[in-house]
Amino acid sequence: MTLTNLSTHLDSALALYRQRIQQQQTALVDAQLMARQEQLLWTHLHVLSRCAPLEMKPAKEEEFFVDLAVRFLAPSAMVQQKGYDLALSLLHEPGSGRQAAFQALSLLPPPEKDSQLLDLYKKNKALRPLLFDLWRERSYPVPAGLVSLAELRGHDNDLQIAALRYAASQPKIGLELFTAYYQGLLSGAARPEKSGHLLATALWGGLLRGEQRLAKPLWRCIESETKPEDLYHLLRLGAIMALPELIPVIKHYGEQHPEAAAELLALHGTGPALQALIDLSRIGEAAPEVFDAWQWVSGQRLFPGPRLRVVSPEGETAPPLTPNTIKHWWQQQRPQLEDGQRLLMGAVLSTDHLILQCRTRAGRFSRNLLDLLAYSLCSPLGVTANAVQLRRWQAIKQKSTLTSPAEEKHVSA
Repeated sequence: MTLTNLSTHLDSALALYRQRIQQQQTALVDAQLMARQEQLLWTHLHVLSRCAPLEMKPAKEEEFFVDLAVRFLAPSAMVQQKGYDLALSLLHEPGSGRQAAFQALSLLPPPEKDSQLLDLYKKNKALRPLLFDLWRERSYPVPAGLVSLAELRGHDNDLQIAALRYAASQPKIGLELFTAYYQGLLSGAARPEKSGHLLATALWGGLLRGEQRLAKPLWRCIESETKPEDLYHLLRLGAIMALPELIPVIKHYGEQHPEAAAELLALHGTGPALQALIDLSRIGEAAPEVFDAWQWVSGQRLFPGPRLRVVSPEGETAPPLTPNTIKHWWQQQRPQLEDGQRLLMGAVLSTDHLILQCRTRAGRFSRNLLDLLAYSLCSPLGVTANAVQLRRWQAIKQKSTLTSPAEEKHVSA
């Protein structure tokens, strides 16, 4: 292959990886488009892996990723092993190299190499939360002892959160692990002793395993939490469950954190929550993220007010030419929304509609889509919003075909 062609493949791979990262940070993007771009990225990486070793000194995340991915895909087992060793070494230092190594190991995991990650887990305590996050991305079955209550007790907060987050995503891990964290909050006057983020993760694991007694412990956690970042995780869990009593709390939270509150109210999706979102959208110069939430609700780009106004010769303004404003859209939808119903992408929330949106939407909000689907199916999906689209589609298809019609009512509870 000529130097020019090789350079074209390299430049294209770097650009496609950057584009993928940007799309993951965008509120909502077309999943089909993202899947085609991912396939094109793998094609360029495959071609590069069959050529001479890349002569570059990685400095940016996309450069580290392409360098590692090309090594992982190489036909030589020796080159693969050296690439894997390099990825493990990059995990030790924070920065773009670590981020790229994490992405490469989760998206293109070399086969039968996890024993080295387990060895790394034993030797490097600081990396343990990151390794649990990596195993969750890959849905890798770690030894049961690593996620036992006896093992987790006494470890730092970050490790317990990462381990419970991993455990919550694994269908084979039972309810007992999660119950141990919130058992004391189910009755009596016990107050939360763990962080709100940790308890929200434990409650989420219980919720996906059919636990029905979570409203009371969740409320106690919310009442006791003073850290905004931990409170967010608790409120998000309540928004997934569409608990009506949480709407005033989210509105109060929105006084200091309007972007996060807008996402939570949209995720709640009920009439009172969307009315609160209307009020939040009117406050001063609302951030673009507040209006992103309306795309989640309506399935289209809505604007806070008329983009164009026509001025008559008398100086009076005529009505807007287009009805794509929040106020107009909500006036059309509100009378049709029954008590307790939730809106998602312009339609009443149902399992079938949710599955369709999970298949057709990617981006930052797709994490909420996948968690809503897991909640509606009352089962972990075993896949995250960061997975390649093909793997996401396979997981959604597998789970949705196992769903009984009786589970449909759970999504609008």
